[in-house]
Amino acid sequence: MQIELELVSHCIQAASKQAYERMLNRYLKGNMPDDEALILEKQIEGMIFFLKYADFSYLRSVHADLDGSRRHRIVLDIPEQFKKIRLIWEDQEVFPRWKQDVNA
Repeated sequence: MQIELELVSHCIQAASKQAYERMLNRYLKGNMPDDEALILEKQIEGMIFFLKYADFSYLRSVHADLDGSRRHRIVLDIPEQFKKIRLIWEDQEVFPRWKQDVNA
C-alpha cells in the first residue's frame, strides 16, 4: 500500500504525523464500507510503525529533501512486512534506518 505525503514547510516526521491524524480521524468517523475500513486500518498500522520506529533525525540529516525546506511529494510504500517500508520521490528510493528497539 502507498501513502502520499506532502512536504511543504514540514519535515518527513511532521508530514507523517499529519497523515496519520487525518487517517485516524477518517477511520473514527466510520462512514465507509468494511473493505475500505480494512485498508485504512492497515495504513494506520503501517504509519504507527513508521512513526514509532523510524530514525527521523537520521533521515533528515542524510536526505536534505526530507527536512521540509523544499516542497516534495513523497510516497511512503508500506509492504506487508513493515520493516521493508521505503520512501520514494523523484529519482530517490530510501529505506529508513530503524531505531534499535524495532524488534521489541
